[in-house]
Amino acid sequence: VYAFTYRWGCDAGQKVIRKEMAVELWKLLVPKSAFPDLDRWSEFALTVFQGKAISRDVWSSFLRWIVALRDAGGVDKIKLSDEDAWPVMMDE
Repeated sequence: VYAFTYRWGCDAGQKVIRKEMAVELWKLLVPKSAFPDLDRWSEFALTVFQGKAISRDVWSSFLRWIVALRDAGGVDKIKLSDEDAWPVMMDE
């Protein structure tokens, strides 16, 4: 369902999802119990992240990102290295 939602969320003729649409879809698809930092992530996506849209790469990496954050103990505890292959949005 999550992967299918990406194409559904794109505006007609577009290959990316507007940030506002992506945030609303994340709120529908990702339970807070799975990602307690969803509000913080959403705020970052809307106000700090400089991109105008969410790419397929970010969208598909998001579920792996949630697992990595859970395994690290949260956003404040994750340690990224140069060897990690996260989209720029996650690195920020």
